[in-house]
Amino acid sequence: MKLLRNHRKMAISGVALTVALVAGGVAYGFFSSPGSGTGSAPVATVSPLLIDQLGGTPMYNSTIDPTAYQASQCFYCVQMGEFGNQINLAGGGGPLSDVVVAMANFNNTPGTTDITLNIYNPGTGNSGPPGSLIASDKQTFNIPATSTGYDPTPTNPAAGIDNFNIVFNFASQDITLPSSVVYSIQYNDAQNSVNSGLNVQLVNESSQISVGSDANPGYLFASLASTANGDGWDATYNDVGPGEITSETVSSTFAQYSTADSGSGPNEQGEAPYIPAVEFDTNSMAGLYPGGPSQPINFSITNTGSTPATVNSVTVTVKTDGSNSLAEDVNGNDIAGCYASWFTISPSPDATSATVPAGGTVDWIGTENISMPANTANQDACEGANLGLTFTSD
Repeated sequence: MKLLRNHRKMAISGVALTVALVAGGVAYGFFSSPGSGTGSAPVATVSPLLIDQLGGTPMYNSTIDPTAYQASQCFYCVQMGEFGNQINLAGGGGPLSDVVVAMANFNNTPGTTDITLNIYNPGTGNSGPPGSLIASDKQTFNIPATSTGYDPTPTNPAAGIDNFNIVFNFASQDITLPSSVVYSIQYNDAQNSVNSGLNVQLVNESSQISVGSDANPGYLFASLASTANGDGWDATYNDVGPGEITSETVSSTFAQYSTADSGSGPNEQGEAPYIPAVEFDTNSMAGLYPGGPSQPINFSITNTGSTPATVNSVTVTVKTDGSNSLAEDVNGNDIAGCYASWFTISPSPDATSATVPAGGTVDWIGTENISMPANTANQDACEGANLGLTFTSD
């Protein structure tokens, strides 16, 4: 049975209370006299918490501790169209659940933007475009602001968030990747003001890949933006040249370029050590089958408010429409013949409450588990399903 998991964001409530008292006018005189007035005590609205189910087993991982990033690749400053790399996946590839991309934001205002993650088959040799497109996922992301300029280790998280991850969910596409792929990151609304400071984090290609490997060290995939490609950049302002992404001149065709130092000028130093910080995850619940062992449901909770929020517990349930007890998939569709009651979700004995700091994220690992007890019914209808999960909190 393939992965039964869902990568969903659910909004719950954390209390953030701000009270302001506006005094009413009271009459005073030399002799005591009665008076009256009006006041108010506005109560702030609750701060939403985001629950994000964490990815499965990495097939490739070049992400690192968020406080350890030393370099990032801007798109706006060089008019980038697509940016990526060819990678080798551990285990020879496998079912794809999600792709994580580490980002940095230099903007002092938040915003939303569309970003696409493309996955291609490899091309031929160490030059030219990649092969055919395998899969693509386009999503609209809420980009947090930084109010203090770029700071990898902000002392006041509430003042702004500089490093953050975006996650592309491929679970519903039922894709199995080959052992080597080319990926690209593409901003779809490049003239969006938030993109002027939005960067992709970079890591050292020789020392900071923890799972999988770089297929072609010393090479990167890139392309100039072009209005013809529909990415929104102004085609008259393409200032990418030798040394800004690679040591070669980059064209508007997404292709592989050498990053070796050409030695022919001060601006042609190349960026050989650096590659994007990304993580490709495969099935995190391959062992979820009738009579099999329980599987952990790991998730993170992000506090988007300006005050700390305490979460006592998080309950996970299998999605069902309630009318016929059928389990639902991640898109809310009934899974014919597969019943929600066939799955058991139980909290870990050591599950505890947590306080999520303002602007911070807390990972809850191993606090919830899902299993599929065997019974006398034929449970084959659940095989291969992408089971929907719902998170609630008190």
